[in-house]
Amino acid sequence: MYDNKLEDEWELYGNYINFLGEEVSVASYVEPGVAHSSSGKKAEKKLISVSRFAPGVCPECVNNYQFSWITNEAVVRSIGSTLAKMRLTSQQYTKKHAAKYN
Repeated sequence: MYDNKLEDEWELYGNYINFLGEEVSVASYVEPGVAHSSSGKKAEKKLISVSRFAPGVCPECVNNYQFSWITNEAVVRSIGSTLAKMRLTSQQYTKKHAAKYN
């Protein structure tokens, strides 16, 4: 169920994901990152967020290669490189937004 705390958390999450997207291929959020909708007979507030697919990955292709991360050295190296970039970018994010994480 929607509440203001949930909206604040999603806003922070979206900011973080979009920050990562500056350095790493991620499914960044479409602005506005958070919107409201009321639907049905009962006027319930709903939180809506929309993101793009990560560039370079067709969603329907992912399931065809479930074990490529085990058997294909190029895939293993690519995943390792991506995770290293994500870690470094995450560290930069926490330094830039230190007030939120202390």
